[in-house]
Amino acid sequence: MTTAQKKSEFLLHAENALGIGPVAMAQAMATKYPTYKDWRSGRRPMPDVARRCIELLLEKANVQLPPAPETDNVITPILRNHDKNKAPIGTVDFQDGKICFRFSQPIPKHELFEIFGNAGIRMTETEDRDGELFVTAGEILEFSA
Repeated sequence: MTTAQKKSEFLLHAENALGIGPVAMAQAMATKYPTYKDWRSGRRPMPDVARRCIELLLEKANVQLPPAPETDNVITPILRNHDKNKAPIGTVDFQDGKICFRFSQPIPKHELFEIFGNAGIRMTETEDRDGELFVTAGEILEFSA
């Protein structure tokens, strides 16, 4: 079984465990349905942060987590370039119904795309350093392709 098939199986298991369908799951994750559908079918790789979102939804609902795909052992930390051999640069957490992120050190705003792709982001903690905006924390509002 490929990693994409394992992730697709994980999504189906999560939907069943929560008692919701794919449209409701996409809404619960604050992602567009076509993007979720591509993850679910295995046509597009699901980012680690999306998997963490599902895990947090399952935890919040007191539902037992399905087994993780073998290649996704560490997904709570934010890893630059998905390099599991380097120290995490931050974490993703579920707080008050929101998917929040926090970096261990402020990072330049222009690096958010490298880290989160096209996800919709709201910066909640920032600082200006000589005209350049640095981000320490924020919320993931929407996953996108």
